[in-house]
Amino acid sequence: MSKQSVIRRAVKASVLGMIGMGIMIANVEPSFAQYRHQKSAICQSMMNAKGLKGDMRKSEYQKCMIDPQNYK
Repeated sequence: MSKQSVIRRAVKASVLGMIGMGIMIANVEPSFAQYRHQKSAICQSMMNAKGLKGDMRKSEYQKCMIDPQNYK
């Protein structure tokens, strides 16, 4: 095999690998977006239950978004 042939095969393999990674990443995004939406809904309901307004609500909401399961 010549050096050019080896280089071509390496380039083809890397291109196919990048395409595969792109497909995998495209499939992961919707599930992450759904999880973020769930966190947002949980924190919204907690803030409504507490009756917070203005800057206090915003800071508490941000704390909640970091860890909604352990937020009090």
